[in-house]
Amino acid sequence: RARPEVLVKPCSCSTLEPNQEMGQHQDASRPAIRILLKRLDESGNLERIKQKLLVRLIRCGWRDVIKDRAGDAIRKRGVTEITVDELVSALIPYGV
Repeated sequence: RARPEVLVKPCSCSTLEPNQEMGQHQDASRPAIRILLKRLDESGNLERIKQKLLVRLIRCGWRDVIKDRAGDAIRKRGVTEITVDELVSALIPYGV
């Protein structure tokens, strides 16, 4: 059976700002989310969705923004001083 294409609005990542609500929607402990993720994985659609998302994030410049933010955090703290946890904490507000 044919799958309908999902229409997505053009990306507006050029004004990427910290998102304090990240993580609130990532609660995989809920049964419905676990079931959905399992079915997507079993059907192979999870990987397809991940690839499409990656392409869209690259196109809108999100990846470059995150790279810049990581570089800023490393320069600010020092490449030999910053820990992975500190780097992740610096990037989480930007959607990592």
